[in-house]
Amino acid sequence: MTNAIIGIMPIINAPFSEHRLPTHFQPSHYDLKIATDLTSLKFYGKVFITLKVVEDTSTITLNALDLDLDDAEVELQDQVLLPVLQSIDKLSERASFVFPLLFKAGSEVRLRLSFVAPLADHLEGYHKASWVKDGKSTSYAVTQLAVRVFCRITYYLRLILLLYFRLRRAGKRSLAGMSPL
Repeated sequence: MTNAIIGIMPIINAPFSEHRLPTHFQPSHYDLKIATDLTSLKFYGKVFITLKVVEDTSTITLNALDLDLDDAEVELQDQVLLPVLQSIDKLSERASFVFPLLFKAGSEVRLRLSFVAPLADHLEGYHKASWVKDGKSTSYAVTQLAVRVFCRITYYLRLILLLYFRLRRAGKRSLAGMSPL
C-alpha cells in the first residue's frame, strides 16, 4: 500500500512547482466510490480515472497525503498493466507508479486505485465532526472540498502573521536577533 490523496493530477518527469504537478496526463473523467465507517473512523474507496496522455511517459504521479493506496492498475486498450515500482515521497506528498510500458502521447489510459484512510482529525480533507444533543455525542463526516493550495496559503499566512505580531511585540522592524519561532 502507498499513502496518497485523491486530489489527483497524475504526472511525472516534467518541471513542476512546489504546489503544481506537471501535465503529462490530462484527466477527463473520474468515477469515485467512497464508503465511510464512522465506527472505525475510516473511509474506503475506489477511483477510476480516465487520462489522456499529453506527453510520452511510463510513470503516473499523484498528489499524496494520508491515504493507503492499493491495487493500482492501468487499462490501456485491451491490456491491464500493474506497476513495476511504486513509491511515496512524504516530503513532497506525492506517490508515483512506474508501469512496464511507455504511454504514448495522444493515447488514453484508465487508472484504477483502491484506498483506505482515517477520517482526518483536523479541518482539512475528509474529516470527522460531531455534535452533542441531550448529552449524547453523534459523529458525521464532512469535507470542505477546498483546494490544497489554499490550505497551504492559509498555513503560511498564519506563520507570517505570527512572526509579524512577534516582531511588533518585541518592538523590532527586522528579523535580526530574533530567536526561532
